[in-house]
Amino acid sequence: TERFFGWISYAFSDSVRHNSPGDTHVYDYDQPNIATVVASYKINPGWDVGIKWRYSTGLPQTPITGSTYEPIYKRYTANYGTVNSSRVPDYHRLDFSTSLSTVYDTWQWRFYLEILNVYNHANVFGYDYNYNYDPSKTKEIDQLPFLPYIGFEVKY
Repeated sequence: TERFFGWISYAFSDSVRHNSPGDTHVYDYDQPNIATVVASYKINPGWDVGIKWRYSTGLPQTPITGSTYEPIYKRYTANYGTVNSSRVPDYHRLDFSTSLSTVYDTWQWRFYLEILNVYNHANVFGYDYNYNYDPSKTKEIDQLPFLPYIGFEVKY
């Protein structure tokens, strides 16, 4: 409408890698499901607010199934499972933005506030393992938490 703008998208894909006969696995960046919802509302001619929500299937990863101690090097080496046979948890986040635009003399000014991951969902990026790859000591590495930022643009 004159004040409201929005869209919804959904993508389904199936990415498989064939390295050689018998060696087939899910591609490293495979995300079978991606959904996005965007909505923006113009409160008045110079002020707008908007949200964007995104969901995607977690990225594939090769699980660590255990470890082997190497006495010569005095360290543990990870034992890996089937390539890309597991996934990190699904990803989702909600972003909010608002901006105020005005014209002063012949200069266009735009001030904005954006908040990424409004509901502070802990989206897993990967895992951190201890020295001997003990599964009970594995820690999740999360992506950006709740992150507000402000800024401005000037056009002349």
